[in-house]
Amino acid sequence: MSATAATGQERAAQDGALVVTAGWRRVLGRLLRQPVTLACLTFLLLLALVAVLAPLLAPYPPDALDVRARLRGPSAAHWLGTDELGRDVLSRMLFATRVALRASFQSVSLALLVGVPLGLLVGYAGGWWDRVVMRGVELLQSIPALLLAFAIVAVLGRGLTTAMLAVSIVFVANYMRITRTVVRAERERLYVDAAIVLGL
Repeated sequence: MSATAATGQERAAQDGALVVTAGWRRVLGRLLRQPVTLACLTFLLLLALVAVLAPLLAPYPPDALDVRARLRGPSAAHWLGTDELGRDVLSRMLFATRVALRASFQSVSLALLVGVPLGLLVGYAGGWWDRVVMRGVELLQSIPALLLAFAIVAVLGRGLTTAMLAVSIVFVANYMRITRTVVRAERERLYVDAAIVLGL
């Protein structure tokens, strides 16, 4: 009995592994048929690699001052030249990749964590939930994004995280609307009705 159960569990594990493998093959096949997406993904991975390896790749510290070498053009010592304080532009660009990726991650992840679940709830529940939340979103979107960002920064104080919070609030409304639209379209499909009839 236990040997039969163990064999059944092994088969289930193998079937699960085959399904996962087939899923990854399908995703990779789709990705290879879309060269623009593949190029963008490669560029993002390259940026992430540069952000991680910035201390090793940068020829100078990003805040090292050399006033005598200020505003120099590209040369062997400074490949992209120097700024008005004599700092190496290439080094500053490499370290700035970290800030840019962190800012992007903060704004998009917060918008995803709030906007997608809210869109799922509103799209599936419908009724007064839909009306109340959508009126709030329309009110939020009627305020110019820059003005809203300034107001949030004025209330919460300066800083990168505060600025990204302001940006993510604008994104929340967009993500919520997209998710709501997809859920409302999917809710009317026959398989959903079949699942409800089966008591799921």
